[in-house]
Amino acid sequence: MQITGTIIRLILASPNIMRSFRRNIYMKIFTGFATVLLEIAVVVYELNRVSFAQVFLLPFQLWAACILNLAMSQNSLLMLFVRAQYHVVHTELRKVMEKSRSLSKLPRRRAFIMSRCCDLADQVDDIAKRRSQLQSIISQLAEVSGIQWVMVFCDNYLWSVYFFYQIYTFFKYGQVNMNSTANNFILDFTACFFYYLDVYINLSIMRNVLNDDKKILRLMEERTLFGSVLNVRLEQSV
Repeated sequence: MQITGTIIRLILASPNIMRSFRRNIYMKIFTGFATVLLEIAVVVYELNRVSFAQVFLLPFQLWAACILNLAMSQNSLLMLFVRAQYHVVHTELRKVMEKSRSLSKLPRRRAFIMSRCCDLADQVDDIAKRRSQLQSIISQLAEVSGIQWVMVFCDNYLWSVYFFYQIYTFFKYGQVNMNSTANNFILDFTACFFYYLDVYINLSIMRNVLNDDKKILRLMEERTLFGSVLNVRLEQSV
């Protein structure tokens, strides 16, 4: 709840930026729901092919898969919101760097440059504070979702074993001996496709967030291009 509250406050500070990531959010929500619905469909189809004792285990398996999917979807959406805020921080920092670069080329009018540099330094301090909040959110999410990712990889392994076993037995014994149909095979393939697509989206979101933070660090390394005419406070802030 603390992480969610922090992200909501950051979003309210710049609500327009979420429009740029609306497509990513919709895509994540769609793949998450599609994965859950297809898992339910697979379980329903399997009811006719398993023993009576296994029937009681399928609902628990489905419940665990849905809870895990919901938890990872929540974490991924939070990371998307974090990435949107990184986009804001990167854009604002680039503007500050451009203004600082232009100041370094102006004639030495001490009062004017000092006033402008103090204003830019305040902006940099605010940007640094927000970046620190984002890094704190990422660290907290990593701690919370550590066990969840272990469960995801275990679930990923089980799905892989199940799917490739289905392919092997389907082509070796045929659909008659397997008590299976082509529709059942297509359903398994579709469910597996959306499952791996959802996992790929989750990993891509995390990778993009880390890359966005590296972009900010590379941008801050450009402070050496400003020259020696800038105010000391601005140099220290950057």
